[in-house]
Amino acid sequence: MPWMRGVLLLGAGYHLLWGYFMVTAADSISIWLTQTESTNEPRVVFYLGIGALFTTLILFLGALYPRQLWLVLGLAPLIKILDGMAAYFMVANQAPTKKLYFYLLMNDGAWIIVLFLIIFKAFQARKASA
Repeated sequence: MPWMRGVLLLGAGYHLLWGYFMVTAADSISIWLTQTESTNEPRVVFYLGIGALFTTLILFLGALYPRQLWLVLGLAPLIKILDGMAAYFMVANQAPTKKLYFYLLMNDGAWIIVLFLIIFKAFQARKASA
């Protein structure tokens, strides 16, 4: 279980920094992801940043009590899936860039796999201790 706490705390720190950056620099990230200067995308990036900050809270709480809060940890992959869908549909009317695919793979895809593994292991540990 200690490895779960470490990974969840690392994830919480990552999402805190990334969420803060997305909220404070939504215009820059929007331009970087879409390669255009459209007016709607910065608002979407801002909300993606809010989702990342909410994920920070979930991961931090999950790091404190992974076996007890495994169900709460289940919200994190759901947020990551919705985040990825929102980021993709943000540029659906344009040609998706390689930077967008990199963002989706590194920020959402990789974390979804890790979070599902942690949730599965926490559930198994809770079931074994019951």
